[in-house]
Amino acid sequence: ASVAYQVEHKKRNQIIYQPTDTAAKSFMKDHVQPMIRDVRPVRKLASWFGRRHPNNTNQAKTFDNRRQLWALGGTSAKNYREKSVDTVYIDELDGFEENVPGEGRPDHLANKRTEGSYFRKMICGSTPTTEHRSLINSRAKSAECFLRCYIPCPHCAHAQHLVFDNLRMLEPGTFSSTPYACEECGAFFDYRQAQEQQADCFWMDIEAGVVTRDGIEIHDLEGNEIDGPRHIALHIWSAYSPMTTWEVIMRDFMMRKDNPAELQTWVNQTRGETWKERGDAPDW
Repeated sequence: ASVAYQVEHKKRNQIIYQPTDTAAKSFMKDHVQPMIRDVRPVRKLASWFGRRHPNNTNQAKTFDNRRQLWALGGTSAKNYREKSVDTVYIDELDGFEENVPGEGRPDHLANKRTEGSYFRKMICGSTPTTEHRSLINSRAKSAECFLRCYIPCPHCAHAQHLVFDNLRMLEPGTFSSTPYACEECGAFFDYRQAQEQQADCFWMDIEAGVVTRDGIEIHDLEGNEIDGPRHIALHIWSAYSPMTTWEVIMRDFMMRKDNPAELQTWVNQTRGETWKERGDAPDW
């Protein structure tokens, strides 16, 4: 969506970095190509679509408005040179090596590609990995604010961001009975109700005093409009997803909780959190 908007409406040059060259080619083929095909304003800028053309490759697209889009792997230092763009995306940042050989961190190298742009922007997303090697976690910690998605309780209207500890399996072994306990009134609401309440969601960092509903208008906690931070982090996890249910989340947790390797996968990919190595700490 961002690529389409910035190609057609904002007229920006862009690079998408993937962990490997193979992943970058697959992303261009499986995601960018269908987007160009199906999004009419972008399709109008791709007179070459559907045929072999030097402006239409698995590595680069040059649109009729002379804006360019590259999809490159993040393992080779040469992919971080020469090209100057307005917007850089890094997809699955924690899938990259921590250092590009002889060059440094991949996100820092990617950001340098935007240095000459007046409208420079970098967007990084990732499932996190382990606490001390997670590049996305490092970036989130350095952000000016850390936004979480708040939804109102359907009973008392108290706004809260969802946490796993408030998912309750009311009957042992009965995963279908997994409602959420409101942190304010204690009343239970179910997955369907939570999906409906997301229509009234907003994003907030209480410590930084930042609130937004649309990412465009930014307010403080008193409702006064303020300038937006230059560097923001956002966290979302599977409890909000329309692609799964709380029953599935709880079932997966109960299946994996006693196996550290499997539990790490669940913590990373379901809760969207870094895994903290336990080491040799005693049980207590």
